[in-house]
Amino acid sequence: MIWALVGHRGTGKTTLGRRVSKALRRPFVDIDAEAKKKTGKTPAELIRESLVEFRRLEKELIQHVPDGSIVSPGGGIEKIPSSFFVIWLWREGWKHYASRRRSRIRLDLSLEEELKWMEEKREPRFFSWADAKMDIGLGEGWDLTTRRLVDLIVRMEEASNSDLFSRSFWIGDRKRWKRQLRAWKYTKSAGIEIRSDRFPEQWKGLKQLPMENRLWSVRTSKANDLLEGAAFQDVDLAYVKEVSPKWRDSRQMFSSHAVEWEMPRFPKRAHSVKWAPTPPSFEELKTYEKWKRDLKGRHEEVTVLPQGNRWKWLRILETLTENRWNFISPHSAVNSFGTPPWDEWAFYAHVDRNPSLYGLIGDPVDASWGAEFHNNVFRTQGLNAVYVLIPVQKQELECALNALYEMGFKGLSVTSPLKQALLNLPCVSPDRFTKTLQSGNTLIRDTGGKWRAKNFDVEGMHALLSKTSLDQKSKILLIGQGGVSPSILKALEEDGFCDVKHMGYREIAPSSLVWRNSWDAVINASGRSIVGGPKRKASLWIDLRYGKMASNDGGKKFLSGEAFFLRQAKEQLNCWGFDVKELL
Repeated sequence: MIWALVGHRGTGKTTLGRRVSKALRRPFVDIDAEAKKKTGKTPAELIRESLVEFRRLEKELIQHVPDGSIVSPGGGIEKIPSSFFVIWLWREGWKHYASRRRSRIRLDLSLEEELKWMEEKREPRFFSWADAKMDIGLGEGWDLTTRRLVDLIVRMEEASNSDLFSRSFWIGDRKRWKRQLRAWKYTKSAGIEIRSDRFPEQWKGLKQLPMENRLWSVRTSKANDLLEGAAFQDVDLAYVKEVSPKWRDSRQMFSSHAVEWEMPRFPKRAHSVKWAPTPPSFEELKTYEKWKRDLKGRHEEVTVLPQGNRWKWLRILETLTENRWNFISPHSAVNSFGTPPWDEWAFYAHVDRNPSLYGLIGDPVDASWGAEFHNNVFRTQGLNAVYVLIPVQKQELECALNALYEMGFKGLSVTSPLKQALLNLPCVSPDRFTKTLQSGNTLIRDTGGKWRAKNFDVEGMHALLSKTSLDQKSKILLIGQGGVSPSILKALEEDGFCDVKHMGYREIAPSSLVWRNSWDAVINASGRSIVGGPKRKASLWIDLRYGKMASNDGGKKFLSGEAFFLRQAKEQLNCWGFDVKELL
């Protein structure tokens, strides 16, 4: 198999390709370098001479990539062979790198226009090709990015022929049909779902998928023709009267996709059923569990697929522990129903039906590195455990903790805005150090419905400070009044820093008097982006956010929270009883 790394110029495709190919002991092919080797000219020079001729050469070169290679095409490539497995590399701040480190391509446009053109023209193409997407944080080191990319490739390859994928259907997408067929064959999945509202009855592409691997999904009133000869059938309750039910046939499933929050009414004789609910709240999870037990008492095969990104974590747990069937998003991202893609399901391919449960609670949690770090440890060490991202708002925290305790969770990470709020709950018992900080980031299951709270943010900050050249005389500005700030101040105090100023996010507008001073380091712990002039006043800018950050303007040194989060996760895993030497 061939893995192609696609993305904008300046993303690091070539550097990462070389590093990954060395780590995996596979050949590396850089299409731009091959073009220069063949013509003696750079891609930019060839494009200026004739874009059409350069694209023809590019197509010729990529068709001759040897099997088993890691390949880096140019950012503007127009077609990737459907036999290639594609990873879209998206680097935070790519526009900064694209504008300063690489030759311009569209000299007929201003730099700003060219970057916008690249974004609008190329990103839809990358999305349509990608089997997986890897976001690279601003300031993320090459070593960590390389390890993450190696792990991504290895886990996707190892997921093949697992129990999880053998009972999984890909959600059919005509635009990605050839790539879906290739992914289905490689992963040895059950098949591909063919929805009657998305596939024409006589669509020629269906001939490439054997009947025994088609899940015919009835979503329209006239779908009888589609059911003929199908090995698997999924009939929505709204259209049961339109088909000839085979009540006792395990290959025919009856589905409820009702929007209303109510117990689904499946035919009593139905062997296999699928329920796609959207629970209104954590409080209603008790009702959800009761209805689910009732369904299991009435039908032999039950698949429950909670809908929406808010309940994606619950869908994952249902699939791993109890569901008969699973579904895989056809794209490199979670779809609107909360269906994870191939690379995310690959984290869980080793898990059996009774895993230990762990997770992160907070709001938002989507950008967290935690799931990747923790699940990688579970997978590589062969541990039957799962770590999921659980969106929890502050007003529902107590109810959520009680529900997760009832579900059997053994440990939880805690992020903003819950670190301080959780210490006021009767179900949480903080240790002395955590109580002193008035902030917790780790929960351990205790007896009697209780959670023990600990805080490892101080250890994380010590690890991050050790990566800098700051000394005790350095002038430091800390921005942010949230739950992590007390831990940062404690770490700075323990490391002997004396000249520290602490301000809230709302106090540091670009025009603020604080920016009249120059700082040896600014630590942004606000959870928000701080754009513009302020960064020019900092010799070192440290950003502790998980998600997207502003570009590193001003030419100052930038440091992400990589070391902080890695150390934090390591301490949590050890606290939960795992012997972890390093992550990734």
